[in-house]
Amino acid sequence: MPKVVDHDAYRKELARKAADVFTRHGYSSLGIRQIANELGISKSLLYHYFSGKEDLFAASTQEVLSRDLGKHSIDEDAPLEKRLDQLFEIYLKMEEHFEGELTLMLDYLRGKSPEVVAEDENMKRAMKAHETLVESAVGSKHTDTVLCLLHGFLLVRYLNGRKTDPERLKSQLEGLLK
Repeated sequence: MPKVVDHDAYRKELARKAADVFTRHGYSSLGIRQIANELGISKSLLYHYFSGKEDLFAASTQEVLSRDLGKHSIDEDAPLEKRLDQLFEIYLKMEEHFEGELTLMLDYLRGKSPEVVAEDENMKRAMKAHETLVESAVGSKHTDTVLCLLHGFLLVRYLNGRKTDPERLKSQLEGLLK
């Protein structure tokens, strides 16, 4: 009997695994042959599922967003303190992958103008996912400010060995939002 393959599930699995490859090696230094080798498949099989590196990177970006943000939601009816607890819990989980994803993002965007970055579909998709999550916690009026603080929080914690206390920052943020 021929093997039955769920093509959509396999495509997602390849994108998830490729996200790790991109994170380890960066974007610009990888070719489709090296990615296929890292995934343990042939280049032609990879091309069967993706038109090229850009297509694979877009699918990998979607899988990372789904992993980091897609499975989480904020109880919009909860008090502000509880919503901030939920938001910080989500962002602290992202901390595990922060260094690799930051390095990958900078490599991917290297040499692109701010205008090109703003129009990049992967970056637009990522920004929209983060904005939607943060807006559900703090409302549209404060989304941009809180998003900047959260991403800055992750960066500062990375740079200072995770010494910045999330509870202190969350308390200060709650005071600003009231």
